[in-house]
Amino acid sequence: MLEAFGTALSAPYVRHLIGKIWELRTTGRVQHRVLYVSASGQRLVLLHAFTIKTPTMPRRELELAERRLTDYQGRDQG
Repeated sequence: MLEAFGTALSAPYVRHLIGKIWELRTTGRVQHRVLYVSASGQRLVLLHAFTIKTPTMPRRELELAERRLTDYQGRDQG
Protein backbone atom coordinates (compact mmCIF):
# COMPACT_ATOMS: atom_id res chain seq x y z
CA MET A 1 0.00 0.00 0.00
CA LEU A 2 2.78 2.44 0.85
CA GLU A 3 4.46 1.77 -2.48
CA ALA A 4 1.25 2.42 -4.41
CA PHE A 5 -0.11 5.40 -2.46
CA GLY A 6 2.92 6.80 -0.61
CA THR A 7 2.17 9.66 1.77
CA ALA A 8 -1.30 10.12 0.23
CA LEU A 9 -2.49 7.02 2.11
CA SER A 10 -4.80 7.96 5.00
CA ALA A 11 -7.02 6.56 7.78
CA PRO A 12 -7.82 3.83 8.62
CA TYR A 13 -4.54 2.53 7.17
CA VAL A 14 -2.17 5.25 8.37
CA ARG A 15 -1.97 7.17 11.64
CA HIS A 16 0.52 9.73 12.95
CA LEU A 17 2.08 8.62 16.24
CA ILE A 18 4.73 11.05 17.45
CA GLY A 19 7.24 13.42 15.87
CA LYS A 20 8.07 12.10 12.40
CA ILE A 21 6.87 8.55 13.11
CA TRP A 22 3.80 7.18 11.35
CA GLU A 23 2.03 3.85 11.67
CA LEU A 24 0.82 1.68 8.77
CA ARG A 25 -2.00 -0.58 9.94
CA THR A 26 -3.44 -3.75 8.47
CA THR A 27 -7.01 -4.80 9.02
CA GLY A 28 -8.34 -8.26 9.68
CA ARG A 29 -8.20 -10.89 12.37
CA VAL A 30 -4.42 -10.64 12.83
CA GLN A 31 -3.26 -7.04 12.92
CA HIS A 32 0.22 -5.96 11.91
CA ARG A 33 1.84 -2.57 12.31
CA VAL A 34 4.75 -0.98 10.47
CA LEU A 35 6.28 2.15 11.98
CA TYR A 36 7.97 4.38 9.43
CA VAL A 37 9.15 7.90 8.58
CA SER A 38 9.14 9.83 5.36
CA ALA A 39 12.72 10.57 4.28
CA SER A 40 14.12 12.84 1.59
CA GLY A 41 12.67 12.51 -1.87
CA GLN A 42 10.15 9.72 -2.17
CA ARG A 43 11.86 7.42 0.33
CA LEU A 44 10.12 5.84 3.29
CA VAL A 45 12.25 4.36 6.06
CA LEU A 46 10.64 1.35 7.74
CA LEU A 47 11.71 1.43 11.38
CA HIS A 48 9.88 -1.49 12.95
CA ALA A 49 7.19 -4.07 12.11
CA PHE A 50 5.27 -6.24 14.56
CA THR A 51 2.00 -8.02 15.25
CA ILE A 52 -0.18 -6.12 17.70
CA LYS A 53 -2.29 -7.96 20.23
CA THR A 54 -3.69 -5.05 22.27
CA PRO A 55 -5.87 -2.09 21.27
CA THR A 56 -3.18 0.42 22.28
CA MET A 57 0.32 0.88 20.91
CA PRO A 58 2.81 -0.89 23.21
CA ARG A 59 5.27 1.73 24.49
CA ARG A 60 8.28 -0.55 23.95
CA GLU A 61 7.46 -0.86 20.22
CA LEU A 62 7.35 2.92 19.83
CA GLU A 63 10.56 3.34 21.85
CA LEU A 64 12.33 0.85 19.58
CA ALA A 65 11.20 2.80 16.50
CA GLU A 66 12.43 6.04 18.09
CA ARG A 67 15.87 4.49 18.77
CA ARG A 68 16.08 3.22 15.20
CA LEU A 69 15.10 6.65 13.86
CA THR A 70 17.86 8.27 15.93
CA ASP A 71 20.34 5.69 14.60
CA TYR A 72 19.20 6.25 11.01
CA GLN A 73 19.46 10.02 11.33
CA GLY A 74 22.98 9.68 12.74
CA ARG A 75 24.09 7.48 9.84
CA ASP A 76 22.29 9.59 7.22
CA GLN A 77 24.09 12.75 8.41
CA GLY A 78 27.48 11.39 7.58
